[in-house]
Amino acid sequence: MWPIEPLAYVTWYSVFKGLPDKTTGMYRVDPSRSSSIIPLSSIRQTCMLTPSKHIWEESWTSDTVLDECQSFFVNNLQSKYAYQTIY
Repeated sequence: MWPIEPLAYVTWYSVFKGLPDKTTGMYRVDPSRSSSIIPLSSIRQTCMLTPSKHIWEESWTSDTVLDECQSFFVNNLQSKYAYQTIY
């Protein structure tokens, strides 16, 4: 019998959009609306996404914001490791 490897459902985003935002210093990404199921061992690290709108929509919740917001910043202040590997 084959060994069972854990899988992860991953939603993909665009590559970084141009230069970092002048105010935040963070790069912007957009949801690509595609996803994959990949081996968990293929994931090097996670990253924190922050809505790129400066005004928070009242309809957004932690459960819906990834579906409702149209673009995000990749948080480069999450950790020193994230800053060094993402940027």
